Amino acid sequence: MFRAFLGIESTAGRRAAIAMIALLILTLALSAYFGYRAYRLPIDDQPLDTDAYRGQRYHLLLIGQEADNPYWQRILTGARRAAQAADVYLDYRAPSTPDPEAPQKLIEWGTFVRVDGILTPGLDPQRYAPVIDRAVAAGIPVITIDTDAPASRRIAFVGTYNYYAGRQAARELVRLTGGRARIGIITGRLDTSSFAERVQGFLDEIHAYPEMHVLAIEASDLSRLFAAEKASQMLQKYPDLNAFFGTSALDGPGIVDALRRHGRAGRVAVVAFDDLPETVAALHSGTIQAIVVQNPELIGEYSIRLMVKTLSGQPVAPLNLTDTHILRHRQLPRRN
Repeated sequence: MFRAFLGIESTAGRRAAIAMIALLILTLALSAYFGYRAYRLPIDDQPLDTDAYRGQRYHLLLIGQEADNPYWQRILTGARRAAQAADVYLDYRAPSTPDPEAPQKLIEWGTFVRVDGILTPGLDPQRYAPVIDRAVAAGIPVITIDTDAPASRRIAFVGTYNYYAGRQAARELVRLTGGRARIGIITGRLDTSSFAERVQGFLDEIHAYPEMHVLAIEASDLSRLFAAEKASQMLQKYPDLNAFFGTSALDGPGIVDALRRHGRAGRVAVVAFDDLPETVAALHSGTIQAIVVQNPELIGEYSIRLMVKTLSGQPVAPLNLTDTHILRHRQLPRRN
């Protein structure tokens, strides 16, 4: 019957056909296996190192938005400092490139391996609420950082008062332009609440100024290259554009790249976010006029402290907002 099915009479032919079928089955099995692992562990393939935290009080999972993003590296610095002081093991995991689904999968992973607590950005609050709720239902407290998921059962949120920061940026741009500007906004993501709140705060603040007009709002996907591309497109489409607001850390440097490409650096007012070295250098040179400065190290440090209090049975405030301030050229130390 098997021979008839193959339609092969010779022994050699049947052996070759069987070998091909076996190879096909093996290929499909490996594809399914690695596909499963890619879903369960989208970030890396590191095993859970229980020896690394043996003897420490708690095992905490800190989920970042992007592994090498300078802003998230500073959150990690503060978190590590607090974790060391509290004698807890901090497991930091983040995608190598921005991926809105990765933190969600990592929350599921943290729930599966039974970490003691999870600290994560909320990103898309509606999509993240169910997976956060499942972790909490399993007895694992979750604190959202940087981006909140207020409809979830998260214990607390620690992060910038983003709406107010957007209003701060708008007031600074009003000052820089005398209340007359045609503005392009580059934002990290359109579907992330922290950036949406900054944009909304900005729009609400300039509503009182009839000669302040936003011409376009585009997403950089947290990429300097994409920020430069979107800013360049705006400059081409709107020749009278005379101001930019960048809501995420790499938007400012990307905007400066576009302005230099178009020969307009220093002639367009730019308010950027986060005091990265390249952003501060642009402030020194006058290609960026002001920076909204957050305190990511405090966000990381305070979130760990709150988690330790929660695990110790102490109550914590559900909303913990950190301040921002405006950094201008005149506040910078003089260069030799």
